[in-house]
Amino acid sequence: MNDLIRIDKNISHHYGYFKKYSSDDSKLMYLILIYFAEEHQNNLFGFGTFDPVKFCKKFKLEPNNYIWKKHNNPKQLIGENKEELRKKGFEIYDTILENSLYCLLTDVFQFTGGTFYLQKEGVYQKNNMLESIQFITSLNKIEIKVAKTVKKEYQYQLSENFLKNLSFLFFNIKKTSLIQSFSKKNEGLYLFIKDLVNVLKGKKQQSICLKFDLLKDKLNIQSENSKYTKQKIKKAFSDLQELEDLKSIFEINWYKKKEHNYYYGVEFVLKNFDTQNINREVELLRRETNEHYLKTLLIKAFERRYPQFVWIDASEKKEKYKMWLQKEEIDTETKKAAFIDYLAGTVNEEFKKKMLFKAENFHITLKNEYEKFL
Repeated sequence: MNDLIRIDKNISHHYGYFKKYSSDDSKLMYLILIYFAEEHQNNLFGFGTFDPVKFCKKFKLEPNNYIWKKHNNPKQLIGENKEELRKKGFEIYDTILENSLYCLLTDVFQFTGGTFYLQKEGVYQKNNMLESIQFITSLNKIEIKVAKTVKKEYQYQLSENFLKNLSFLFFNIKKTSLIQSFSKKNEGLYLFIKDLVNVLKGKKQQSICLKFDLLKDKLNIQSENSKYTKQKIKKAFSDLQELEDLKSIFEINWYKKKEHNYYYGVEFVLKNFDTQNINREVELLRRETNEHYLKTLLIKAFERRYPQFVWIDASEKKEKYKMWLQKEEIDTETKKAAFIDYLAGTVNEEFKKKMLFKAENFHITLKNEYEKFL
């Protein structure tokens, strides 16, 4: 399976925001969001069930000694009585893992004072404020008997905004590199650099000057000693350049700013800069993500129309969905609406007008080309 994962840019841009949680919570919340992104990208029909054992294997966590420990101060129980919640029919989410899931469900994340770039047809738009986002919109704990033990899994649904971001407000990371960067506590810088490479390629820009304090913040360096901080930053960049997906990708040049007596200016430069190759890479990725977004909209439309099929076995769900695509006389308006939503979210106005005629016959297209949408 592809080791590259498309993740929401907000996870990098607002890395520090998650630091308001405990270190256990913030790390798990990051990994859970990345797990969700990977499942959405590679497993659309099995997507929606969180298996903690599978999750731990993916990110090399030890489930027995870490995620199942009781949380010191679970959010659900702040000002609440556990027994009273149970009497009302609420499941209790009080382990370290469950608290992270619960926070992603109940917290509305409003990122202010930041910027982000939205890619549409290769154009980047800069915005000064980001609307609030809720990552999970529903969560259901289920228990499955396995031999003499009970296995816990969690059914979840992601917000429409988060799903859309995974198609249009994203950058690629490599899972093995992320795991390695976590082990060296460089994950904040790794995510930032991966996003930065994506932004520079989109802008056809080879280099950029980085703020010393920003790098310090990404690495969570608390020291006020500039010389020590520079050594930590240089070591972190050296570690990143050993990662498989960042080898020979960039170089760092240190220079002296006018107001400084020492070399604390940082220039980030992409190596082997070839605009033709970059254009092909950007276009290929754009087509891939557009197609994936349309698939997502169609599956979501199918689930809204037939909620009884949302949580059935993945193979059975895929078969019922395939039949739905093939029957042009069923839910024609629902299918057309999904295509119109796709156009609105992925293309410029001129192209949208040219393609609107296709919406009228999209149910026929699905019948003839259903395999493209599985």
